[in-house]
Amino acid sequence: MEEYCYFKDLKNFNLPPGSFQEIHQKTFFKGKVLVKISASNPVLVEIAGPRIKKVEVKGVKEFGFQVEADQDFYVGIQNRKGFFVKTSNVTVEFLMFSLKQAYDLFVKAKNLLAMLKDAPEYYDLQKESIKDLLKSLADLWDYYGYESKNMFKQLLNLIKKLERKI
Repeated sequence: MEEYCYFKDLKNFNLPPGSFQEIHQKTFFKGKVLVKISASNPVLVEIAGPRIKKVEVKGVKEFGFQVEADQDFYVGIQNRKGFFVKTSNVTVEFLMFSLKQAYDLFVKAKNLLAMLKDAPEYYDLQKESIKDLLKSLADLWDYYGYESKNMFKQLLNLIKKLERKI
């Protein structure tokens, strides 16, 4: 199945000697996370997610791991202390991947929820395609996080309400 990069973030900062920078992220879908760190001078990097890694980075280093939906992880970067230590220019890039189909269904469901709130008569015109969308969401249920599942439940409740009106 095809993977899709649904989140990309780039952070760049200068880290003076002895200082520490912490970055928190949260995944939205089940999939893969890739963290790329580049530093002009050696820094200590600690990544806590599915497993904890602590390494020294100078130049560019990539870390990849599998994650579940709604998983928190953080990256802590510390510059060394000492008289001869220089400020390090650090860049951290986060890439989050999941199934393209799971992301596309999420976007369709989000748009459908907005459409049905604004124009409930749309449900009568598209009943079959809406039911197919709900079946597809159920098949990929494990790929979604808490916020996505709540949005799907709102959509389902709205559809039930519209069914009762008919």
